[in-house]
Amino acid sequence: MTVYVSSSHVEPLSNVVEPTLRIRTGISHSVATEGFVCASACLFSEAKRGIGGTGLYSYPGTPFNFHLNLLRPPGQIKEDSRNEVGVDFTFRLTPRELEHLEECRNHNRKHDLILNVETQVTYLHPMSTAYDLTVFDTHIGMGPNPDKRSGFVLFDPRKEGNSGGVSVIALSGGDALFEVVTEVVKTTVTVPSSDWINDFVPAFGLGTFIVFEVPDSTGLAVPQELKERFVRATLAVASMKNDMAQGEWPECIRHSRDVWDLTRREDVLKPYLIGGGLSDAAAMNLLASMKTMFDFSSKFVKAAEVGSGEVNPVLPASKEDAYFVYALATSMVNLLSRKAAKGKS
Repeated sequence: MTVYVSSSHVEPLSNVVEPTLRIRTGISHSVATEGFVCASACLFSEAKRGIGGTGLYSYPGTPFNFHLNLLRPPGQIKEDSRNEVGVDFTFRLTPRELEHLEECRNHNRKHDLILNVETQVTYLHPMSTAYDLTVFDTHIGMGPNPDKRSGFVLFDPRKEGNSGGVSVIALSGGDALFEVVTEVVKTTVTVPSSDWINDFVPAFGLGTFIVFEVPDSTGLAVPQELKERFVRATLAVASMKNDMAQGEWPECIRHSRDVWDLTRREDVLKPYLIGGGLSDAAAMNLLASMKTMFDFSSKFVKAAEVGSGEVNPVLPASKEDAYFVYALATSMVNLLSRKAAKGKS
């Protein structure tokens, strides 16, 4: 069985909602000894990380049929006669997987994208051999090896090239007519940098979204009170993400308050910001901006009194308000966690 993939057969799909990669695979099999059944594929980055899950497959073009030439005696069919089956694999990519592919490209000297494809092909292999009756008549019902005592006679008057239209199929042992064989073929393909930029980036919408990553704050070496605030902030970001998916804009902003609450003990947090590379003034500016965000988000949660005794009503939260707060909150937790992980000044 021969499986091949060329870089010209790797392409983005433009008529789908989620970024999707298609790999067009050609599977070549022997007409005489291999009957193609099905195939599956997995995709790996140059860093050997799995992406896209298991590829969904389809057969482009006209549906195919195949047959194994079991009734032709040896010598009546060329062993190198082959048939080709085209199989398309599609891989849906998450924003994080796309970011990973970009990271791999950045580490590549030519900024090419290297993909490793593992294709699993299943096919039928006959456990039998056909003989003309004139050279097999002493073994009818027994097969070519009398000790095996296997084999049978098949009458097929439409076949040409055998005596009296009778062929004998001798089993190679036991009672199996076929065996199911599975092979895994590994192929490496390269998407040139120019193709990625001109064809893949526009189709995938790269640059139109941002991937937010929040580190695990449970392992931070900070005082217990500060660690608890980090944990609450991380959980708040997870709640905000769910609120965004459900369109709960006011709830999203309300949950952000646990993020801005990290500044309540700035005397404890500030040394970690300085230890993470900020100056004293920059650390104070950052903490002040977080306090401002706490006040800003509170206006969407509860009414506020002004100096004249009047009360400003709760502001209605819209989608853009929630997205703005979510982006800042997630980035802030990411920033503070990484600064704190570098240690106290």
